[in-house]
Amino acid sequence: MEFHIVRIPDGIAGQLTFSSPPAPREDTPLKFSIEVPSVDQLAATAQTLGGVPRGAPWNWNSRRLLDIVDLEGNIFQVFERIL
Repeated sequence: MEFHIVRIPDGIAGQLTFSSPPAPREDTPLKFSIEVPSVDQLAATAQTLGGVPRGAPWNWNSRRLLDIVDLEGNIFQVFERIL
């Protein structure tokens, strides 16, 4: 997988407003889901860096999952496989 960060053109960037803390961006058609060795360990690391877990981890389809909101309001998901 490749991930690219691009700069927003000045004409668009000037129209954006931000809240503090940022509101979770729930109206996007994309959500990154990343496999990690430990959901609990990643959640703890994310919190030390300013991320906010959305609720408690849950199990589904042989996975343990957790959504996290980053410093800009983006929501991403981490999961670990469970047997």
